[in-house]
Amino acid sequence: MTKKMFKAAITALKKLKSSDIELTDLCIHMKTTSGEVLELDIDIDETGDLIKEYNMWDTVEDWETYLNTDVEEIPENVLLN
Repeated sequence: MTKKMFKAAITALKKLKSSDIELTDLCIHMKTTSGEVLELDIDIDETGDLIKEYNMWDTVEDWETYLNTDVEEIPENVLLN
């Protein structure tokens, strides 16, 4: 099933690539059969360079906590994942 999902995702991204839509952020989250959440986040900074982040959470609840946490509430030098 994983191969089918990757093939469908790549097909969708290729169609999006050939469209007129301009993206500034691309975020893909994936869930494993063991309950982990994997995230690929690609942004474009103010100079036009790509910023790529790879994150992993042990549970969907941990990921949802991250999504619902205001960035300003996270103390400096703290890594959530």
